[in-house]
Amino acid sequence: MPNTSAYKPQQPARRPGGKPDVAPAYRLLVHRKYAAQWDQLAEAVGLQNAQRAWDHLANHPGQTPELGQCTKMKGMAKFAKDGWSPIYHYEASSMARIDYQFHDAHIATPGMAEVRVTRILLIDLNHNKK
Repeated sequence: MPNTSAYKPQQPARRPGGKPDVAPAYRLLVHRKYAAQWDQLAEAVGLQNAQRAWDHLANHPGQTPELGQCTKMKGMAKFAKDGWSPIYHYEASSMARIDYQFHDAHIATPGMAEVRVTRILLIDLNHNKK
């Protein structure tokens, strides 16, 4: 029996500061539990760092970012199933981290086209804060 639930925990994560010049390669989604933190990201880390994070997650989630650090989290390979990547940990700044997964051919609704998706699983704006 297909899943017909109306519950949709993920919502689009808009680029801080406005639309990008070029369409993203991946659709970027944030869990609604972290939507408020996503909206506060530019204030917490600066607009340039927030845009850099969005650009990385929406265009090259499986690659090393041009600036900053991104690592595959150890012990998280068990979450890499059904086409989803392992969980990655992106340092948006020394004060903020974003944990995410990506999928190169996700089908959100049966019968719909495959899309590339990056889903944000966790945003911690108090990372390394003592």
